[in-house]
Amino acid sequence: MTLFNLDPFSCNDMETLQEWVSLLQQMVVNLQGMDKSSHKIGDLLYRVNEKQGEQIALLKEQNELMKARLKQYEVAFSAEHFNDVRRLN
Repeated sequence: MTLFNLDPFSCNDMETLQEWVSLLQQMVVNLQGMDKSSHKIGDLLYRVNEKQGEQIALLKEQNELMKARLKQYEVAFSAEHFNDVRRLN
């Protein structure tokens, strides 16, 4: 039988109660460590997400600039082609 199956209020053995308290204190320390670690992981994920958002925004801006440049090339080449055809006639 483990300590977790016992009722601390019905236990009259002082050694068992001290063992119980020791285990509970150890669990509290472990939970505090897990809480601290989860906050660190959350902060790290937030920073990574923020950085990725900035990178996505920069890529979108670069994509828009490339589209604008492509349109300029299309206009330039179509005008050049039109002028070449006019010269041939």
